[in-house]
Amino acid sequence: MRPDEDRLMRAYVNGWTVEKPKRYVLPMPGTDYHNNQMHGNAQYYAVKGTGNWRPDAIALSTDDAVKHGYTVTQSDIDAAPDWVKAITPVEVTDNDD
Repeated sequence: MRPDEDRLMRAYVNGWTVEKPKRYVLPMPGTDYHNNQMHGNAQYYAVKGTGNWRPDAIALSTDDAVKHGYTVTQSDIDAAPDWVKAITPVEVTDNDD
């Protein structure tokens, strides 16, 4: 076994885990409204699709946005267009372990 493999195995056995990156949702300001179909107050969120950003994801709350997978990382935000960077991110936990 190579030294780096041995070190990795010892770290794993001793309980070391890789820290997951922080996750955020991007609620778009001024877009909250009452959604009759969803039976509550909804808001639009900016989301990253397959390489493209969209301003049209709808959720009833921050928790609902997490449930629908609307979370992004800081590196996603850093690489995003300016209109996305202008949105104040809300840090969330998405317990999808």
